[in-house]
Amino acid sequence: MKKNNRTRRIEARVTEEEYQKYKKKAEEKGMTITALIRNSLERSVVVKINTDTYRELVLEVRRIGNNINQILRRINQTQYYTQTDINLIIKNQQMIDELLQKETLYLNQVKNNLNSYSTHEISKLVKEIKKRG
Repeated sequence: MKKNNRTRRIEARVTEEEYQKYKKKAEEKGMTITALIRNSLERSVVVKINTDTYRELVLEVRRIGNNINQILRRINQTQYYTQTDINLIIKNQQMIDELLQKETLYLNQVKNNLNSYSTHEISKLVKEIKKRG
């Protein structure tokens, strides 16, 4: 008989609905909830995305927002605006929309690429990466 070396305990609080869901899933797979959780954690895949792009995106959106605020502040102080002011605001808003659409498209592509892999294929890829690293 194999000696159980598992001496550390991990606890997590879940709702009754979550507990029932995990219990049902464990029963379907013929395992305990503990085994299900352990198995899920060992087989999970973490995708890291370079957040530098998003920092740059946030900075660019802030710059554009500042431009719009300066225009609106001047309009508020002088009670005067021109078509050029309106065009600048529209142009800045369009720049924000374009930046966000570009990033949304990129994230959707990443998501679709990940969804095209089965769990087995992802596990295989992870093992290959671990062998190389």
